[in-house]
Amino acid sequence: MNSARYAILENGSNKVKNVIIAPERFSFKGNMLLKLNEQVICQPGMFYNKANGVFYYDAELTQTVLIQNGSQG
Repeated sequence: MNSARYAILENGSNKVKNVIIAPERFSFKGNMLLKLNEQVICQPGMFYNKANGVFYYDAELTQTVLIQNGSQG
């Protein structure tokens, strides 16, 4: 049985609830599953833009790179 990595989004929402590895053709009632390839960066709390297929760190869909606050050291 083949498995794949999926982003879980609640139906009607573009916010990622979780990222899982599950058997292909897996379903989760009340949720949309987006199959992810290995190159896609996707984490819980990110936002999906259906128009271009990109995941963003902010709800305004402008930030594709995580910017960390605070000093490095």
